[in-house]
Amino acid sequence: MGATNRRICFTRRNFIFPQKQIFPHSSFDEEVQYLKQHFPSGVAKIFGPRSCDHHYMFIHTNEEVQQVPASPVMEILMTGLCPEVMKQFYRTEDFVSSEDVTKTTNIQNFFKDTATVDAHAFEPCGFSLNALDSDLYYTLHITPQNEFSYISFEANIPTQDYLEVIEKVTSLFKPESFTVLALCDKVPFDPEALSKKFFIRGSAQHNFDDMGDVLSWFSFRKCGTAPVSEKHVQLSSSSGNLFLQKESDNESQQQITVQ
Repeated sequence: MGATNRRICFTRRNFIFPQKQIFPHSSFDEEVQYLKQHFPSGVAKIFGPRSCDHHYMFIHTNEEVQQVPASPVMEILMTGLCPEVMKQFYRTEDFVSSEDVTKTTNIQNFFKDTATVDAHAFEPCGFSLNALDSDLYYTLHITPQNEFSYISFEANIPTQDYLEVIEKVTSLFKPESFTVLALCDKVPFDPEALSKKFFIRGSAQHNFDDMGDVLSWFSFRKCGTAPVSEKHVQLSSSSGNLFLQKESDNESQQQITVQ
């Protein structure tokens, strides 16, 4: 297309079934090796403890191209969804249309009535939706089976609306755990604002030095669903290093630097 890359950011959550992935996704190391063939100066990072939900990231910035601030974007990735809620995304004899599912499940409340919506209810189960409202977009993909229920939600909404959207999305789908990944000009919200319903399993930030963009990651789990001994893990990255800070049971802290 004659375009030049300015920034490349490949991110994904840890797979539920990593052994079932095909090349080059059988491991993060394999993905990094593949990406470095095209972007050799890219940097690989892991946000979050491997013992729970975490994110893999590969970030490349083209220093030969003038950088501009990124458009704000947020992902909410949910697992352990409420079975009763997920029943709505199975096709039954009462199925009317994909548009009807959007309305009866209250998914339409995520965006304005002015949005152009393309929704699809799969056979025998599953749901996918894309919506456009002027310069805003929304995507939603639902895998409802109890054994591996999973939902991804993404939108480029203004930063000040993040908490409102997170609460609206999680209240509707009732996940046991979820992660939030956001790219904007600051750490987008205080995770403690969700502490009445969820505890923070981890958080991390990566600062882009060129335009001040911040890539933020948070992991949450529903209160009362995890061992008492599991505590907040805080990660932050700076100058190419990844810093891990963990609270132990006796409130002392340790810091590990990973190159």
